[in-house]
Amino acid sequence: MAGEVILSIAYGIQVQEKDDPYVITAERAVRPISIACVPGTFLVDTIPILKYVPDWVPFASFKRKAKEWRQLAMTMLNMPFETAMRDITTGAIASCILGLLYNPGSLKKAQQEMDSVIGTDRLPTFDDRGSLPYMTAITKEALRWREVSPMGEAILVVNLHKIQ
Repeated sequence: MAGEVILSIAYGIQVQEKDDPYVITAERAVRPISIACVPGTFLVDTIPILKYVPDWVPFASFKRKAKEWRQLAMTMLNMPFETAMRDITTGAIASCILGLLYNPGSLKKAQQEMDSVIGTDRLPTFDDRGSLPYMTAITKEALRWREVSPMGEAILVVNLHKIQ
């Protein structure tokens, strides 16, 4: 439950009731802490100079385990972060669509600008940005208008239901 609360508040991720990949990854990443925290678990705890031996030495398994455990910890941190970043991008697009649904005149004006500058034979590029001031303003407004975060995502969903 603690993992569900943290993932929900920090990243806007809804945890599955069973076999959730985020919770499983977190459990796998935290388990080594209980092993490493016990004094004397590794020979290096008793003989600190061993931290300087190469990884391939037979009694340096602690180094190999530390690398493996570090990778688990990084996966635990990066996995929900990457999901949240993907969802935030999706939230910004949904926010823009919501704004254009509220303001059909703006959508028409933006379409006219796109048609006059770009035409219908290609997609816009970053080089066209200077020629598309209205579209640039819409893009900036979409990012400003609604909070694009896990908590803002909940607000956006409520507003989308109001339109339907």
